[in-house]
Amino acid sequence: MNVAEVTQAVVKLCEEVMGKAGRVIAVEPDGEGRRVLVEVVEESDYVRRLGKSEILGVYEVHLDRDLNVTSYSRIGLRDRAAGEMIGTGAR
Repeated sequence: MNVAEVTQAVVKLCEEVMGKAGRVIAVEPDGEGRRVLVEVVEESDYVRRLGKSEILGVYEVHLDRDLNVTSYSRIGLRDRAAGEMIGTGAR
């Protein structure tokens, strides 16, 4: 499996399962599969009403060697404008 295939599998997960566009920010080996970090825009009426910058969810996705998603979870939130993590997700 190459990085392009891994990226496509994770972007597809974001679109089909989360209903959001994802941007892969890291891919690394994880046993026989891959660990991937992906950012997605977390829509929020509250954020939109306040005119704040976008909040990005950072998700960790694990794929097996056949590109099947074995798990995913949000590991944090990041303010796009500030560039720093502002919270962590449930693990």
